[in-house]
Amino acid sequence: WKISIPGEYVETHEEHFTRVTQRYLEALSNGSIPEWERTNLLTKYFITTQAYELSR
Repeated sequence: WKISIPGEYVETHEEHFTRVTQRYLEALSNGSIPEWERTNLLTKYFITTQAYELSR
C-alpha cells in the first residue's frame, strides 16, 4: 500500500503550530474558546493534576 497526500495538504510541524496558535489567540481575544477546546483543556488539566498527586 502507498498513500499519496497532495502537496497542498502537507503541513510542517511549525506551520501547524503557527496556525493552531493563531486560532487559539483569536479565540482568547474574542473572549471565548470553542466548547471542544474548553473540554480538552479541562481534561488535560485534570490528568496532569491527578498524575502529579499520584507521583507524590
